[in-house]
Amino acid sequence: QEEPGEDPSDVPADNPVDVPPDADPCAGVDCSGHGECEVSGGSPVCLCDAGYHAEGLSCVEDPVDCGLAEVLCVDDTAGPTQEYPTIQAAVDEAGPGDIVLVFDGSYEGCQVSAGGESGNSFVLRAHGEVTIDRDGPTGDGIRLENVSFVTVEGFRIVGVTDRGIAHRGATPEEPVHGLLIRGNAIEGSGTEGMYLSEVADSLVEGNTITGSG
Repeated sequence: QEEPGEDPSDVPADNPVDVPPDADPCAGVDCSGHGECEVSGGSPVCLCDAGYHAEGLSCVEDPVDCGLAEVLCVDDTAGPTQEYPTIQAAVDEAGPGDIVLVFDGSYEGCQVSAGGESGNSFVLRAHGEVTIDRDGPTGDGIRLENVSFVTVEGFRIVGVTDRGIAHRGATPEEPVHGLLIRGNAIEGSGTEGMYLSEVADSLVEGNTITGSG
């Protein structure tokens, strides 16, 4: 019931009276029980467990089917899992919602210049014993160039000239969001094992760095 003299049009449309302005955006978001909700730019996003990827506010199990359009398979040995012989070739074709699966082998590094979107991440994942032991285009093992909502998981990166895993290109005013860097082993990098510049609302966990710098 309106109070005398109150005009309903005086209530701001973007702040309904029944929604607290300080409400937690992650309240009630369980990411299907396979991840954690984080707030990125004021909105909830799911950072998913290994073997899962975000679709909206759910964590969905990764497919391992090279016949699916959203799965790009990399193998350095000819066979049914060799859609691409190099990581870079697959990354160049991938976009939001795609999963680049890298099968057992030894590879050159890569640069990721196109990332994912909130709720529709781009996943770069090792599937088996995968070693990056040759420089990518920038001298790094895996270089992320001003990209958000990218997962990098499960790689062994050995003896690259510069950094094992790096993110560059963002600014303090416009950082990137939603990176998930997990379960990578970095050995003997020439400078830093890992260097992530201007990154916000992201998760880095379960990585090991030895003999670098």
